[in-house]
Amino acid sequence: MILCQACNTANSMESEYCRKCGTKLLVLGGNQKWDEYAPLPFSLEDHFLERISNLEDTVSNILDHLARFAESLELVDRNGFITRSGLTALIETLNEAGQLKENRLKEHWESTIAEQMEEAQIRDRFAQMKNRFTALYRGEPDKKSRFQSLIDDAEFQILSGNIDAFSEPLEKALQLDSENYELAYFLAEMAYELEKGSQEYFLKSALKSNPNHIDSLFMLAVVYYSQDKFDQAKNLLDRVISHNPRDAAALLCLGSVYSSEEKYDQARPYLEKSLDIQPQAQAYYLLGIGYKEQNVFKKAKDNLEQAIAMDAEMEDAYYMLGFVYLKRGWNRKAKEAFSQALLINPFKIEYQQALSFDQPKAEMNLDEFDESSVVLFHQAETMMKEKKFKAALSNYRSLVKKFPDNPIFLCSMSVALYSLKRWEEVIKVSFKLREMETSEILQCIAFTLQMEAERTLKNYEDALVTLACMQQSLSTDYGHAIAAYGTALTLADMGEELKTAEKIAKDALQYAPEEFLANILDALGWVCFKQGKLEESLTYLEKALKIEESVPILQHYGMTLLSFNLEEKARAVFEKLRDKRNQDPQVDLFIFRALEKEKRLLKPTNLEEGSSKV
Repeated sequence: MILCQACNTANSMESEYCRKCGTKLLVLGGNQKWDEYAPLPFSLEDHFLERISNLEDTVSNILDHLARFAESLELVDRNGFITRSGLTALIETLNEAGQLKENRLKEHWESTIAEQMEEAQIRDRFAQMKNRFTALYRGEPDKKSRFQSLIDDAEFQILSGNIDAFSEPLEKALQLDSENYELAYFLAEMAYELEKGSQEYFLKSALKSNPNHIDSLFMLAVVYYSQDKFDQAKNLLDRVISHNPRDAAALLCLGSVYSSEEKYDQARPYLEKSLDIQPQAQAYYLLGIGYKEQNVFKKAKDNLEQAIAMDAEMEDAYYMLGFVYLKRGWNRKAKEAFSQALLINPFKIEYQQALSFDQPKAEMNLDEFDESSVVLFHQAETMMKEKKFKAALSNYRSLVKKFPDNPIFLCSMSVALYSLKRWEEVIKVSFKLREMETSEILQCIAFTLQMEAERTLKNYEDALVTLACMQQSLSTDYGHAIAAYGTALTLADMGEELKTAEKIAKDALQYAPEEFLANILDALGWVCFKQGKLEESLTYLEKALKIEESVPILQHYGMTLLSFNLEEKARAVFEKLRDKRNQDPQVDLFIFRALEKEKRLLKPTNLEEGSSKV
């Protein structure tokens, strides 16, 4: 049956026209047949074979690359061997001709390594940030090519090792795109790392473009904190924490600010929360300081012990723990804590004095000084801690002019001069201090500063005379050990009487206090190095390092390793040396804090417990 498409009348299958309306019928469909293709059979075996073939090709390519990489390493090693051989031959030739100063070579070598490591860090950081600078460009479209050109110029300066010049094109690029907060933040980072002092300006520029840039907020807070602008620092840290309540670094920093203001109850919640997120020795230390100042000695002890458990080299924690033990009447434990602090840092005279428990009261009395002098001196102390040595020196000069015979002021001025590397003036002031009737501690400081200044100036003969006077004038084993240490090193640096130097150092091992033993071993190792006794040198220096990893010991150990052509191990030592130099307190800070024990102006005590300011 076929239905008419016009009138819908049913017609027989044989009809061509509709029987009712006569319309030609349209036949849809019909008897045609469609060819249907069967799906190809799926073979799992063929699939696996194909995958295996691809893997074989990949492995083959990797092996080819590894072979070429091995060839490159072999070539580098061969070139390194040739270079080392050439350098050794050159050094020996210059030594034979008397044209080489080994001390200068060592100094330049170390400074070059440090500079190259710093350059590598800057290159890596720039590579991370470069694409962000371009992606964030919001300046005028016709100046984008100029912006990109300046970024490329900065990259060229960095890759060329011209670290002092790369910031200039970046600053020009920032002028073209003042809203590029990532570029401003990078400039702030570099200003902070290179100590240019302009980081505050760039951070404010970044925050002007993006007020919620967390990294800039945190870094600016740290800058304000270092400037004692506590209110501004707290405001910024509050903003960081409101954005991320679990930012452990911001919580710790805010707790540190409150601790510096001696607001320990307000600091405590932030420090405890930072510990919940990420336990850190510094947070436990600050909690311990707070409890100690509030005379809650049980909690102070627990937190300080926890800080030491996390960082066994945290000398300040041992020192403060010693005072907590004293408050609880545990004198033996206090002595052990002070001894451990001194073992970690034997040059910190503050720790030596804490061990005695019977310090004499300060010779100075508040009545001897007018209020302006007291203020001037405390300002100088603060400036020294902030490493503003020139400003501190100006204050000390004023005090010495007013009180020319005061040994504390003279010694403090000598330390400031030493920090500024004014060696001739250090020698002059230290010699004057030596002629005065002062405590043995101040005498020891004066001799040490004068000797080190003379050694730095290569006036080795004068240094030996000073050390001989030091040996005769001082009565303690500690003073004699320092004199022996300086004498052995000076003779080694001169390359003269090395047998005598070795005997002096070995004799000093018999009477040197335990906390100074590492330094004597260091001197002995360096004397053996100068005599070519490399195996003995390595043995002594490794013994010294087991006791303490100080800058001089690491320096001598690294040089000894280089003599054995152990470049990789030496490089690791020099990296540790660089980090140690950044972390360790300055020698001027050791001595300056030791002076505080001699002259507490406002409140002399039998045993100074140190500053609570963090």
